[in-house]
Order: sequence, then C-alpha cells, then structure tokens
Amino acid sequence: MAKNSKNSFTIIYNGLVEKITTDTTIINNKSSLTVKALWDTGANCCCISEELVKLLNLSPTGKVSFYTPSGAGLAYTYLVDIVLPNNMKIKQVKMCSSKIGAQNLDLLIGTDIINKGDFAISNYKNNTCFTFRIPSKECIDFCK
Repeated sequence: MAKNSKNSFTIIYNGLVEKITTDTTIINNKSSLTVKALWDTGANCCCISEELVKLLNLSPTGKVSFYTPSGAGLAYTYLVDIVLPNNMKIKQVKMCSSKIGAQNLDLLIGTDIINKGDFAISNYKNNTCFTFRIPSKECIDFCK
C-alpha cells in the first residue's frame, strides 16, 4: 500500500522486509524508465547499474573514487533526473556507475538523496512501513 503527497510518500509492505525498495523513474534528455530502487543508508551517493547506463545511452560526466566493503576503484558519473514514488522530481542527480546489476538492482538511492529529508522505517504489527519527505520538517525523536 502506498500513500503520496506533494512532498512525501509512505509505503507499507505486506510483512517484514529486509530491503527497502521503491519504484523510481530515471529520466535523461532522451528517455525515461521506471525501475526498482534500493534505499541504502550506507551509500554516500546514488548508483546506477552499468546495464541501465547502456540501456538509457547515458554519457559520462566525470569519474569518482569509490570504496565498498569488497574493494575500491573508479566509477564513471552520470547526471540524470529521478522521480520518487510521490512524483517528486529531483533534478541533476549525480549517479555513479556500479555493478549492482549483478544483485538484480538497477538503482541505489544513497545518502545524497536521503539527507535532503526525513527518512523513517517502522515494523509495527509485522508490516514494514517506510516513509520519506523532502524537505526535512522536524526531528523524529521517539524519546520525547
């Protein structure tokens, strides 16, 4: 079940989930595609699969160094617009190319997007609820 507003969305998954994924649209000048995106609080930047780079015929805008638990290297960067589940468009998101396609992922949303707003996950009554909004409006504090 999904709920949307202009600046926020909530997705309630049936049961407990180990990975938070949402449908997210990637747009470049020529085309757009909706894919499953993994929200990853351990990633500094958004990543796009090498397969999706080819499919969307993206042109590199630069290179960046990356570090993962399995190693380090250089990755090409690409600028794309993304559309979140509430139809909020975030323009000119720098994506790093990645081998995430090997994990059946096309897109990874990192803290460069997550840090723009409020991000919360709960697991009430054995159903995972994920909610996100931009901009941040308050401190979410369960100890108040």
